Amino acid sequence: MQTDQLQFVILAAGRGSRMNPLLGSSVIKCLLPVAGHPLIFYPLQLLAQNGFAKQGVLVIVQEEHRDEVKRITDKIGEKLGIHVELFPVSEDHEDFGPCESLREALTAKKITHDIVAVSCDTITNASLNLLVNFHQSHESDCTALFVKHLPVPTVRPPGPKVVSKPEKDIVGVNPDTSELLFLASEADFEEYNKFPLATIRHCLNVKLHTTFIDSHIYIIRKSILEEYLTTNKNCISLKGEFLPLLINSQFEEDKPKTKVRSFAFIDRTKECTRINTTFSYTVVNKSVDWLRKSFGIERNTEREQGLKGKVKLQSAVIGDHCVFGEKVKIVNSLLMDNVEVGNGAVLENCIVSAGAKIGANVVLKECLVGPKHNVPEGVHFENESLTMIDDTFFEA
Repeated sequence: MQTDQLQFVILAAGRGSRMNPLLGSSVIKCLLPVAGHPLIFYPLQLLAQNGFAKQGVLVIVQEEHRDEVKRITDKIGEKLGIHVELFPVSEDHEDFGPCESLREALTAKKITHDIVAVSCDTITNASLNLLVNFHQSHESDCTALFVKHLPVPTVRPPGPKVVSKPEKDIVGVNPDTSELLFLASEADFEEYNKFPLATIRHCLNVKLHTTFIDSHIYIIRKSILEEYLTTNKNCISLKGEFLPLLINSQFEEDKPKTKVRSFAFIDRTKECTRINTTFSYTVVNKSVDWLRKSFGIERNTEREQGLKGKVKLQSAVIGDHCVFGEKVKIVNSLLMDNVEVGNGAVLENCIVSAGAKIGANVVLKECLVGPKHNVPEGVHFENESLTMIDDTFFEA
């Protein structure tokens, strides 16, 4: 396996619009706490576990969050032995996505080799070494990693009652060559849908998988990035737009563009989840045992011991710099950093975002409390989303 010609890139400039009640505009998505670690810790730990620490990593972040992200990634990088270089981008419109992040990095000549692109909201225990070996042995132009979905415990996200399901993908593969022939989210499909005729002409034997998900980890040749991102400036999403472009190019006979060999590497033994909805965030925080086993995370017993006698904790995750009154009860809940909880408050099956204040004798069940939101003392809420978004993502 040759890795000296690969560049590792973590895409961390997304705002997490699908998690708006949880993040607001004050919580940085890539720093969202998961089992006591910021979200960006997990892709960095994945690189370290697979022996890629010495090569360093380029992390693409929002300009406005550069200093805070740098402070955190410097600490993680020092601990894991990874050199982390930040490349800030200015997200000045709503349609800014991973493709635009890569375009700006290309323009700034920050991308110098073929890349291993990893979404910062991906948490997986898959083997990057096997992925790289597969990519190189197949002389692939683009290889996407597919794994099993992390088993979903019986869980409902806090807040109003809604039907929540884990994401599923439909993956079409040539069973003889592992060519990636089709990729779509199950949510985009009606009960009956037409299968592309060009795909059938190219390969009569297409195997459709519905039990694996796109991990949002891709190995892509630099020349392919340059060609397809330059000529398709409206391309925003890697999975929804960029990959279909590459897949379809395999079936076009009379196009001047370079034909791309795209492959699917399916790791049937590993698992993955993406933290892109409140539901998936709830699921992963109910899967602490899997995180500890996969990433060697240790339980913060020191913090729990410090709260004994003052706070009754049961299956709770507590962030940094939280302040508690007396006789507080927290059950099956997650509190982010800098949360204040008053005397006698009871929280059951809740997520409390950073900087929130919970008044004395408050009782919250199955509630989501947004960032910096104040819950007045004595109130009782159940199945509510308590948020106060006082500013917007984009100025008029």
